[in-house]
Amino acid sequence: MTQRYRPKRVCISLTPSPPIHFSPHSQSRSRLRAPTADAMEFERYVPKLYGQPSSTQLLYVDRAALKAVKKDAVKASQEVIDKLGVASARAQQLSHPITAVRKLVGTAHRCYLACRRKQALGFIKVGVKKLFVRSGASEGTIHEIAPLCVLDFYVSEACQRQGVGLFLFKSMLACEGVSVLYYLFHLRI
Repeated sequence: MTQRYRPKRVCISLTPSPPIHFSPHSQSRSRLRAPTADAMEFERYVPKLYGQPSSTQLLYVDRAALKAVKKDAVKASQEVIDKLGVASARAQQLSHPITAVRKLVGTAHRCYLACRRKQALGFIKVGVKKLFVRSGASEGTIHEIAPLCVLDFYVSEACQRQGVGLFLFKSMLACEGVSVLYYLFHLRI
């Protein structure tokens, strides 16, 4: 029997909402720090491409979000995800990107984008995957599980070691309604 992951809630929608801010370094700071070098920059404000206020720092992008993008912003919104996917593949020395708009539209995967105005700082892509795990020792029985998995994770080189990755990961856990213990439980049958 397959154990299936079901998200409890989605905390970010395409309706305008107050921006989510997080800084792991201090409670007094309410925003991500500015990158020390140029992050991936685009011609238009990244949050506005997805119908959010320009001050938004975390975007939730899934199939529905991509379909809701206004016609004049479709190409630019696709460019953001595709360029981040190519940069992720390059950083991992992969032959082709594993994150692209065409792959998000055709699946139930979800992408969380960290951005600041016209800059894309990084992303984390999650989705349910079927895994086969062995219980106990190497001779144990094999179980099929379908947990929530981190499928791709990238932070722009200009923004690394500044809390962006932690911001993305903690935000994803909060929005998906899971904890780190969830991952430990599902990988240890």
